[in-house]
Amino acid sequence: MFSFWQRILSRLETTDLWFLVLRFATILVGMVWYNWVPYDAGTQFIFGLLLSGFVVYTVILYVCIFLWPGRITAFYLLAMAIDLLFIFSLVGYVDKLQGSFFIAFYLLVGLHSFYFGPLVGLFAAGAAASLYTYLYFDFGRPLSPSEMFLRISFLFLIAGSFGVLSLKERRDKEKIERLNQEMAHRNAVLMQVYRYLSIGRLAPRIAEKVNNPMAIIMGRAAILRKELEDKGLPKSVIDGLGVIYSHAQHVASMFKNLVNLLTSVSAEPKRVDLNEIVRGALWLMGGRFEERHIEVVPLLSQDASFVQGDAQELHEAIVHLLNNAVDALPHGGTLQAETCSDGQSPDQVLVRISDNGAGVRREDMEKIFIPFFTTKGTGDGVGLGLTVALNIIKRHDGIMSVQSEWGKGTTFTISFPPYGNFGGGSS
Repeated sequence: MFSFWQRILSRLETTDLWFLVLRFATILVGMVWYNWVPYDAGTQFIFGLLLSGFVVYTVILYVCIFLWPGRITAFYLLAMAIDLLFIFSLVGYVDKLQGSFFIAFYLLVGLHSFYFGPLVGLFAAGAAASLYTYLYFDFGRPLSPSEMFLRISFLFLIAGSFGVLSLKERRDKEKIERLNQEMAHRNAVLMQVYRYLSIGRLAPRIAEKVNNPMAIIMGRAAILRKELEDKGLPKSVIDGLGVIYSHAQHVASMFKNLVNLLTSVSAEPKRVDLNEIVRGALWLMGGRFEERHIEVVPLLSQDASFVQGDAQELHEAIVHLLNNAVDALPHGGTLQAETCSDGQSPDQVLVRISDNGAGVRREDMEKIFIPFFTTKGTGDGVGLGLTVALNIIKRHDGIMSVQSEWGKGTTFTISFPPYGNFGGGSS
């Protein structure tokens, strides 16, 4: 039984529970009032009838709220209108404008102003003022005009005051939620940084332990493959050794990328020709281009191609971008590698790697530089290439941006300061 009520009450927020408590308190006070205050028989009957109706109506209201909690706002607005009629009946037919039941109008207006905001509150105040004014004239204006004006004015003052408090409370709540989200995001970033730092301390040791056996496996697989080819053994056996070699190379490459990602290399920056870097990377990737039937279009500028940095690192970054483009062209296509000066900022040197492949989905655009994020199939990549490339570019004071349209292709643009303006980079 307890679990049943717990499940029912869990559907309500704290404010809704207070509304429920307030209604039952109203019923309890009404019952005490009914038995304590000596009304005449006619008034006693009307009061009892109104109290019974209020009890039945409250039960029906909360049954509906429990059954359809998603419509609670509509139920509360309907309840506000019915409550106004109950108060109107109490003030008119029980109190006859002589007692203090009119204070219930203030309570109703204040509660709904705070819950719904100033607009609903002012509407409730207007409705209450209209009903009260009707009774005022219907009973022959038993109050002085100044007293009546004061009572009506307080309805709107309460609506406005509680409405403003409601707006402030909502803004404060939104601000707190926003700050909590920012704090959660920063904590997540700090945890990620902590993980990277922890991995960074372990990665070189693990890589050393893994790369040495991988080198032996790759070497032995290559030797055995050559020997088996000379002996004319079946192609399936030779291809099996090729698979072993390929996967060992994949593991070694993954750990190399991981170490490059998590360690900062501070080589002495030198004058580097980006044209030579791009040419070397294109030559190195020539086999993959031919295998995928990719047309390569090099557009290398002779005007602005010199930057300051580490040639080996820059070569690695360009190779990662070319590999990414090749992976986007499994059935062939066009790949363009371009160096040029920035038309808008002539003091910047640009490298663009473009392909007309599948492109990147919009929901994946913010994830492509996250370590280990990949859209490739299992075994086709571990999601470190673009992250390593971005790290290298940042260490060279460069900026990398990406433009992509699903189904049309992707362009990576790298902007470097020209030779002589190198500032040391950021890790």
